[in-house]
Amino acid sequence: MGAQRSKANPAMHCCIPVKDVKQAAVWYVKYMGCEYGDTITERHAQMKLSGGPDITLIGVDECFQLKQDGQVIPMMDFLCEDVQELHEYFEYSGIRVGAIVDQGRSGKSFKLLDPDGNHLIVWQTE
Repeated sequence: MGAQRSKANPAMHCCIPVKDVKQAAVWYVKYMGCEYGDTITERHAQMKLSGGPDITLIGVDECFQLKQDGQVIPMMDFLCEDVQELHEYFEYSGIRVGAIVDQGRSGKSFKLLDPDGNHLIVWQTE
């Protein structure tokens, strides 16, 4: 190899495990701002985001959560313009949400669960 080294480019997609791909796809479009991608089957769905990596919803037999020191690790973080408004909308819609937390210079955030129990975080940066 020469002096120039290969490097990875920005992330292409992030995988999220779900039990019912089509039902999850509808939820991610309605609540997380995704758009349908090129492929939706019983086993996986490509979902497009306005920025960042796309999401691939992967059909699995069982969803489980990754943990560190007993705390669930979120599958993905999303950005929003108004964390208070989105939090209220999700609560009104029956989505399980945590309290809004002021993270100082990082902004404000809250945790939520998708229909399969995957932990997600929504951020409003300062």
